[in-house]
Amino acid sequence: MCGGPLGLKWEADHIRPRARGGMDMESNYLPACDVCNATRWNRSSKVIRRMLQLGMYLLPEIRRNSTLGKTVLAHYKIRRCKNKARRR
Repeated sequence: MCGGPLGLKWEADHIRPRARGGMDMESNYLPACDVCNATRWNRSSKVIRRMLQLGMYLLPEIRRNSTLGKTVLAHYKIRRCKNKARRR
């Protein structure tokens, strides 16, 4: 999905998620890196597009170190720490 190398941690992602009636069939699988697969999870393509659009807007703000960029980056770091702690 991201276009990056799959590497050793690639996963088989469901094109149509099982939660939405997708089957465990070869025709319903797509190779994805572990980050893309975890990010896509049970989200629709519309939601993924919205996430990408927001990222395209926010990344320059983060790079510019604007007030908005600092706020978004702080929230992102807090969320990552919480997620890592939850997985332990």
